[in-house]
Amino acid sequence: MKIAIVNCLKANGVCTGAACLEAMNRRTKSFAAYEDRDVQLCAFMRCSGCGNMVETDEGMAEKMERLLSMKPDAVHFGKCTEKDGQLCETLRSLKEKLERAGISIVMGTH
Repeated sequence: MKIAIVNCLKANGVCTGAACLEAMNRRTKSFAAYEDRDVQLCAFMRCSGCGNMVETDEGMAEKMERLLSMKPDAVHFGKCTEKDGQLCETLRSLKEKLERAGISIVMGTH
């Protein structure tokens, strides 16, 4: 099973990705559903910042194209992507595009 993780660029100042990867490797938190499965992390990406939409930002469009080419079974949106239970416009748009491509979305990592 291939999975990817998407994180918020704003978290970059304090995030090493270690907690997400630890939860995935130990199959805890939102990765517990994969306890008995072989999982391959095919991508760990950050958005390109608020307002940098897939439709208008070359970098985000390239990231999306690359992510889709990896054909992940699921994409986990990191704990950092939600503020008060909401995604920003950029991440909400990314999530919707992934869902339209038939990719399962899981909210949360660690």
